[in-house]
Amino acid sequence: MVRENNTWYMFFEVMNRRTHHADIGLATSEDGFHWAYQQIVLDEPFHLSYPYVFKWNGEYYMIPETRRAGSIRLYKATNFPTEWSFIDTLVDGEYCDFSIFCYDGKWWMTTVTTNGILLLFYADNLLGPWREHAKSPVVNGNSNCARTWRQGFSVKRSHY
Repeated sequence: MVRENNTWYMFFEVMNRRTHHADIGLATSEDGFHWAYQQIVLDEPFHLSYPYVFKWNGEYYMIPETRRAGSIRLYKATNFPTEWSFIDTLVDGEYCDFSIFCYDGKWWMTTVTTNGILLLFYADNLLGPWREHAKSPVVNGNSNCARTWRQGFSVKRSHY
């Protein structure tokens, strides 16, 4: 979720039970308690989930899980919050649940593989090139631990 001009914007996975295809939807709230579904804001031919939305240099970006596309993909709001455009592929591979932040002039990203490996990537620029950190993987072979650790890590991240 992000807050802009006294409005909360929540981006989330919208699953079609018949096709098992998911898109990214939007709901808004003025108080954080009463929510109104707005619309689908990102639809691709592949499954989308876990939309990680953040603001950097006055612009909004989204990194949804795009594992089935075989890459980590970056989108930018062309008309926040309803219109998003694909910018670039950050990392190739089937990764899940990304958390990204900028700290001390470097970009950092954690992600989980489908077999329970928590990886750490870094870059000097949001668009990369992204490199896997020398101490990565952080967790290897334990999907429960890898996802739990990553979730705790993303909560503790510094401000952008």
